[in-house]
Amino acid sequence: MLTVAGDASAAEVFALAEKYFGVLDRFRRSRRRRAATCGARPPPGPETVVGNVPAPRLYLSHRTHPFGTAGTTRSRCSPRSWATAAAAGSTSGSPTASGSPSRTTIGSYGVDLAHAPAPLIITATAKDGVDVETLEAGLVEVVGSLVTEPVTDEELSRAKALLTTAWWRQLSTVGGRADTLGRYATQFGDPGTAAYRLPQWLAVTADDVTEAAALTLKPESRVTLTYLPQEESA
Repeated sequence: MLTVAGDASAAEVFALAEKYFGVLDRFRRSRRRRAATCGARPPPGPETVVGNVPAPRLYLSHRTHPFGTAGTTRSRCSPRSWATAAAAGSTSGSPTASGSPSRTTIGSYGVDLAHAPAPLIITATAKDGVDVETLEAGLVEVVGSLVTEPVTDEELSRAKALLTTAWWRQLSTVGGRADTLGRYATQFGDPGTAAYRLPQWLAVTADDVTEAAALTLKPESRVTLTYLPQEESA
């Protein structure tokens, strides 16, 4: 897909596209979505990779609703929204993988897949003195706290502020706007759906976060990937 944003007429864009890319055949895209489910499902076993990494690093992944489906609209809680809330909570006094926020770095992000369960990935890197078993136990505790200890209004407000800043930063450049329009056109068949993304994030409530977490953050749906330094595997 070629997306152009800026001070140019449609005729100029078509002429330049034909000059540099040739005539493209019209392609009719099917809007039928493949059936996809989130939450519990038999996951593959945990994987451990030994390599040239400076410290143990752990990735926990959970299946969530496909991005932009009725499931995310119903709960008004996108993977990225509560991934950010999880990260906000883990650095504001919640349990961490080492018992001390200064000794473990925790991050999270969602992958916005529109036609398959969108994974929520939570990652942590252990610093000196933290073994991988302690790291995993602490990270699982942080993830579980999203269900047992609902996020506060302050944590959710901070998450929304981060999302809002990232959204407007993305749209602040011509290239960023073109990329966003192209992505939404590809995923949903309508670039105009991008206009609804930020309002949907800002409409998320603490109850939405808890509901989504209870549905998707189940131990049986978790995939675990561990990276270990070569010397620790000996």
